[in-house]
Amino acid sequence: DPDAPPAGLGPVPTPSELAAAGAEYTEGEDGFTLPVATYSNRAELYHLMTSLVGDEGRALGHLYRQGRLMVRVDEEGAAPLSADALGAEVEKRMTCVRRNAKGEAVVDLFPVAVAKLLASAPHQCEHIRELAGVSGVPMFRCDGTIVSEDGYDDSTKYVLATDAGLDFKVPDEPTELDVHRAVKLILEPIAKFPFVSDADRNAWIGMALTPMLRFIAPGPYKLGLIEAHQAGSGKSFLASMLAELHGGQVHAEMPSEDAELRKTVTSVLQEKGGVIVFDNVDGKVSSPVLAGLLTSARWSARLLGKNASVTLPNDRMWVATGNNIVIDGDMARRVLRCVLDPGMPNPELREFGFNPVTWIKEHRGAYLSALGVLIRAWVVGGMRPGSSPGSDSYGVWRKTVDGILDCAGISGGFDPQENRVQLGASDAEWGTFLEAVHGIFGERAWKMAELVGVIGKEGPGGIDLE
Repeated sequence: DPDAPPAGLGPVPTPSELAAAGAEYTEGEDGFTLPVATYSNRAELYHLMTSLVGDEGRALGHLYRQGRLMVRVDEEGAAPLSADALGAEVEKRMTCVRRNAKGEAVVDLFPVAVAKLLASAPHQCEHIRELAGVSGVPMFRCDGTIVSEDGYDDSTKYVLATDAGLDFKVPDEPTELDVHRAVKLILEPIAKFPFVSDADRNAWIGMALTPMLRFIAPGPYKLGLIEAHQAGSGKSFLASMLAELHGGQVHAEMPSEDAELRKTVTSVLQEKGGVIVFDNVDGKVSSPVLAGLLTSARWSARLLGKNASVTLPNDRMWVATGNNIVIDGDMARRVLRCVLDPGMPNPELREFGFNPVTWIKEHRGAYLSALGVLIRAWVVGGMRPGSSPGSDSYGVWRKTVDGILDCAGISGGFDPQENRVQLGASDAEWGTFLEAVHGIFGERAWKMAELVGVIGKEGPGGIDLE
């Protein structure tokens, strides 16, 4: 090949390597505790940095690319980096040494101009890895194998960042005894909650399973709605248990303004918690933003305070709690109901014998392992889907969870038809109104003036709007 380089010259350098020929990166150099980048001008340094940023095993291996953004992964999740923030990251992990005109080595701050170039075009960095998200709990890949080692997983493009000391153990082929013990442990802290039915209990178990299933059954997922007719029924306990289990957030309320809800969603999707709770929702649940979130596999939004947008996978379990919640509009088919009924006055006076949230905190590793045993047993058993009806956008998730529960011998089903909200509040009101109209006019055609004439009329032949 006449265009091939002459033999014996070794590997052909990349453009960045050629441009950075005058710059050096060294580790463990005498007199420095951090790796050292030595350069003569900013052009050299920029091209050197494009070969270092995001390179696994080097000083800046914790930096990733998320779409058009450069992000840092830490114990909280993924944080987008401005030029200033990137400069601070470099200063924390490297020492920059500039050669002046006399050839003398001078320790200097990382140049802002170089940081701006790197932050504005992370795709130019040769070794930077694409980041889909961060999880605080182990996850199951599409083939049923487990992401259980902290760090970047090439197949899912996720970083697993578990809390220190999390002991997660799931056998490759769980035995019947393993499954029996796992089911017993899963049911233990929720046994005294007054679920209306087994399906309501299973809805909570399904919420606990979902963050570990994000690749087997990708989102979006229904809004987990933990509801009751009276305060003190245990709703907040159940929601807080989920948040404690998956390292999620509990918000005191759901933002009433769509703009504020957008900001909240964008923020939490960049964090590692698998469950997000809106506690004590009051009144009607109806929001175009929330309805869109619950049917979108990906979420796109502009970052607060930045001239940049981000697109993130919507693979979290969204949960809300409340008393006598009214479901309206398009939300009717987008909620997973978990209903409690203590059947007694002053239910807050009941005794559990232990604090369920504290129990989950103390047994978190064992509880996550028990959930993992159920999933793995289902995988080994052939990943047979359950019989939960429906082929909508939630169908795969619903049948997956139903199949896992069925494989484990947990009866009651998952999100059965009888537990679903059939009509939104507005639809039900319109239905009542139209039945009244039909009762007056029957099958004949009628004019709007006739309808106006009977609305508010008392007695037979009238429609009482009350």
